[in-house]
Amino acid sequence: PLVKRMQLEIGFGWKDLLALPACFALITAWLRFESGSPIQVYLATTLFIIVPTITFQPRLIVICNNFRAHAFELEDKRVSSVAFLIASAIFAYGIPVVAIILGHLIGYPILGWEWDTFLVQILFAIVYTTAAIQVGKTLSVAARGDYTKLTRGYVLFIFLSILFSGFFVNVNNVPDYLRWLVYLSLTFWGLSGAVLNQLQFNGNFGEDPCLSFVTCIAFDRNFLARYF
Repeated sequence: PLVKRMQLEIGFGWKDLLALPACFALITAWLRFESGSPIQVYLATTLFIIVPTITFQPRLIVICNNFRAHAFELEDKRVSSVAFLIASAIFAYGIPVVAIILGHLIGYPILGWEWDTFLVQILFAIVYTTAAIQVGKTLSVAARGDYTKLTRGYVLFIFLSILFSGFFVNVNNVPDYLRWLVYLSLTFWGLSGAVLNQLQFNGNFGEDPCLSFVTCIAFDRNFLARYF
C-alpha cells in the first residue's frame, strides 16, 4: 500500500529512465571513432561510472519531497520505518538501476566491447550509483528534507569523490596528508574496479606490435593500471 501511495504522489519518472540511455548513446557514438585505443576504454568506462550520479542528481528532490511527505507519519509511527525504507528504496534505486542496464545494453554494441565484461561493468556502475544516492538520502534526512541544504553537501561530496577518483588526478601524486580523500572516494573504487575489469578482458591491448618506446608503454596493461 505504501508503494502504491508513493507512486501516486511521485509518479514513475519516465524522463529519468530514458535520460541516461540517451546520454550513453551519444557518448558511445562519439567514442566509437577511437575503437581499439586505450583512451576509448578509459574515457568510456569513466563516463559510464560517473555520468549516472550526475544524471540522477535531480532525483534527490524526489527523495526530499518523499521524506517530507511522510515525516509526521514516521514520527507518529503511523508508518513503519522499515516499510518506508523499503518503499523509498524502490523509488530511489529502481529507475537508476534499470536505466544503467539499458544504457550499457545500448553502449556495448556501439563500442563493440566484449560481453565478457558486461556483468562486472554494470555491477560496479550500479553499486557506485546506489552508494552515492544513499549518501544523498542520508543527507536529506539530516537536512530534514530541505533540498537547498542537501545540495551543498552532496555536490561537494561528489566533486571531491570524482576529483580524487584517479582519472583527473594521478593518485600517486596526491600528498600523503590528502591520501585519505582517495580512499574515501566512492568514484575511486567504482572506477578502479570497472577499468581493471576492462583491462582484464579487452583483447586489443598488447597484441599489436609497438614501433616506439612510447607506444610500448601506452599499450601495456600494467603501466596503464599503475598510472591511473
